[in-house]
Amino acid sequence: YQAADNLNVYGLVSKGTKPGGFNADVYRADFLDSERDRLIAAGVDSFEEEEATNYELGIKSDWLDGTLRVNANVYLIDWTNQQLTLTGPVTRRNGTLFSTSYTTNVGESEIQGFELESQWVFAQGWLASLAYSYTDAEIKNFVNQDQADLFSSAVAPSLSDPAANAAGYTLPRVPKHKFTLGLMYDGTFVNGWGYTANMDSTYE
Repeated sequence: YQAADNLNVYGLVSKGTKPGGFNADVYRADFLDSERDRLIAAGVDSFEEEEATNYELGIKSDWLDGTLRVNANVYLIDWTNQQLTLTGPVTRRNGTLFSTSYTTNVGESEIQGFELESQWVFAQGWLASLAYSYTDAEIKNFVNQDQADLFSSAVAPSLSDPAANAAGYTLPRVPKHKFTLGLMYDGTFVNGWGYTANMDSTYE
């Protein structure tokens, strides 16, 4: 919605999927048959399609005679069967251990956040930029044996152990706060050739 010449307000709903597949490493010829059967019984020989639905509200705006641009949005993502990489030891036929990784599914996650982006032409040839994002990424439903092994006080915890439930934990590799500052200058040499100098700094 074009609320004013310099202000646009928008909302969107989008949905996407990522195909499932197979973890071929489970069937490596050098794994013990019993180890292969254990991985298959654990259900890690394949993984399901993941699905995400995104809801977003935002504004896009220009100020100070078009020299200052400010964009912002809030969003919510419902994520089902998120694909996550796990690593675990497997015994080979020669008796040695091998660390293998495979893709599994997180039952359900929810991500909500806020993003701010701004650019300011404060002088001829100069452009300053500032971006900030806040992300709250929480696991809603995920029961996992590694979780139980790491956090349970039991000698041999199973998936029925309360410690196996990862609900409430933060998704990996998702910083809660992120700032980016940038400064760019466009200039011209005496022979008419143009050049650009740029510096960016990021904090997570």
